[in-house]
Amino acid sequence: MKNIIIGGSCRVGKSMLAKRLLKEYPSLNYIATDHIRTALIYAQPYKNFDNEDFDEYRKFVYKLFERNKQYNKIGMFLMFEGGHFSIDEFLSLYTSEDTIGIFVGKPNLSEQEYFDEIRAHEGEHNWTKRHSDEKLKEFVKSYHKKNLEEAEQVKKLNLDNLFYLDTSFNQLEKIDAFIEVIKPILDA
Repeated sequence: MKNIIIGGSCRVGKSMLAKRLLKEYPSLNYIATDHIRTALIYAQPYKNFDNEDFDEYRKFVYKLFERNKQYNKIGMFLMFEGGHFSIDEFLSLYTSEDTIGIFVGKPNLSEQEYFDEIRAHEGEHNWTKRHSDEKLKEFVKSYHKKNLEEAEQVKKLNLDNLFYLDTSFNQLEKIDAFIEVIKPILDA
């Protein structure tokens, strides 16, 4: 088994991938790091985890990951999922034989299609619901750019422990097919 880091833009299927992986590997210890960040923002409103203190938050997540890796030897593996992970961060901090990185995105959607998909599938408590169309389109523009860059970066790097999952169309089918592809790697 391997530890898993799942990264990517907002609303691309990271949590859905994590849930599907948990069905296949129920012994994984799943931590949604965006939930930790939200809790810290509310618990420590004097800090700015979106900007100045973001590096401090990343260090916190890494220390949490490293601390819990000690349990790998007794068969407990980790799955961290969150929008803050970058490929460069994965390459500098999380690369070891016991860890794989999966970056999820929708690079083959246009900005408008990405926006429409977010609006069509947002729940009452999704953060996107709080924003006007104009503001959300600003976010989508940067997320779309990030999707394209990450897809290209993973392709160029061509590493055995780094994957890109394109969920542009037929998200659930692509997630399930992807899990079948990486099972031999996770089971090794």
